[in-house]
Amino acid sequence: MPPFDDTNKPSIPFLPDEDDNNSLVSSDVMKTVEEIVTQLNFCLSGTLIYPLAHPAVNKAVSGTMEVLTPFIGNHTNLILNFVNEEVLFRGESVLDGSHLAQQFYKLFHEREVFGLVINRGLVAEELKGLIAIFREGSRDDKPTLEALIPMMNNRNITHITLQAPPRNKSMQSGSRFEIARTIYEKGSRLLESSTMDSVDSKRFDVQSVRPVVQELIDSLMEDESALLAVTSLKNFDNYLYNHCMNVCVLSLCFAMYLKLEHHWLMEIGIGALLHDIGKIRLPMDILHKPSPLTESEWKLMRQHPVEGARMIMHSRYCTELPMMIVFGHHWRPGADGYPVTKRNIHLHPIVAMVSVCDCYDAMTTSRPYGRVYLPSGALTTIKQTSGTQYDPEIISFFEKMLGPYPIGSLVKLDTGDIGIVLRHNQEDVHRPHVKIMQDANGNLLTDIVIHDLTEKDDDEAQYLRSIVSSVDPATVSFNVWECL
Repeated sequence: MPPFDDTNKPSIPFLPDEDDNNSLVSSDVMKTVEEIVTQLNFCLSGTLIYPLAHPAVNKAVSGTMEVLTPFIGNHTNLILNFVNEEVLFRGESVLDGSHLAQQFYKLFHEREVFGLVINRGLVAEELKGLIAIFREGSRDDKPTLEALIPMMNNRNITHITLQAPPRNKSMQSGSRFEIARTIYEKGSRLLESSTMDSVDSKRFDVQSVRPVVQELIDSLMEDESALLAVTSLKNFDNYLYNHCMNVCVLSLCFAMYLKLEHHWLMEIGIGALLHDIGKIRLPMDILHKPSPLTESEWKLMRQHPVEGARMIMHSRYCTELPMMIVFGHHWRPGADGYPVTKRNIHLHPIVAMVSVCDCYDAMTTSRPYGRVYLPSGALTTIKQTSGTQYDPEIISFFEKMLGPYPIGSLVKLDTGDIGIVLRHNQEDVHRPHVKIMQDANGNLLTDIVIHDLTEKDDDEAQYLRSIVSSVDPATVSFNVWECL
């Protein structure tokens, strides 16, 4: 195992300043990105007059790698998006729409490419291969993304990804909840498939789940509430993979709530998604045992963080933070936790962030044995561990992020109606938007009625409706998912 007790903890920003509403991109970082874009633009368009083997092309590639390699070494990857004739890095314009930026934008837009991701591990031959591919086609008929992807595969370009246009909401079929569930279920199936491929080899290809995490990030940035609602739909039949997906979504939401820099989202998402990967090394009769585990069985169960870290540590795409998350999500400073270590270890607070999300989802999900909590009860119980198992500040932020009535949960109003929480109210977390499903007499409603609980009477003196309690989904006669 790697030395998790290294006192030089990774430099990862955690809690933002309350009054810091400025750019999340430092001027030094943006200056480096602009230099990279300038070099890439020259590689892809400024060397066209030279044959691919010409020294001028090699010099351009070397110049690009010289500035690009240390950047992705420190940041894991470089993600550029092409929107409205601008090149964007973490939502900010690169080179402020200059002629060079427009030229670089056009290179990708005319090929129907809307995003460029360059990952750690890139070698010069891959960049040279991309130059060759971008030279394909005539001036007015260049290969588009659909043709570019197999061309990149043929040249073994594995550290550069070209992205498709963002999903067009007006072209989508179904509600935003159906779309979110499709993304969720596809990710769960891919995770299960990738995991099963790792059972015999005892190694896990971290790269295989990057598309899952990226799509979750994109979906959350587009509509956080829909995907959060899907995590409330618990499915015991596929507990392990659904739990991993839920913890990933919750952890990403937590990171976004704390305004962590964008490039850390992938690291956090991979670690959260794979936090329980070591459980596939356990005997199935222990993993699915319908009664409490014996002491010897618990001894095996407590090894899953170590087994998981061993599975991913040899992946060329695995970085330190995901491995820390997998290894340390059950470790508690000064409290009962595992794995037990002979030396003091120093885990980044982000590990504890994921650990709280893991604990919350496990408590609110039906399992073969163990009490199932309503969201409010789970939060109350977790708060009782403040200062012993978890840092009080992390718990406080988690509660503020999730709210007392999480999206997708059921609530009863003082009118007697029962409904589903659809959206949070940022001004007052106790007054979300609620879709009414059942009236005070127990009758199911057929017409859609959504109440904003901030609504007051004509005199603006009293609220028209208020939440009086959470409701156990098992006690109602309607299917929560079908009602979203």
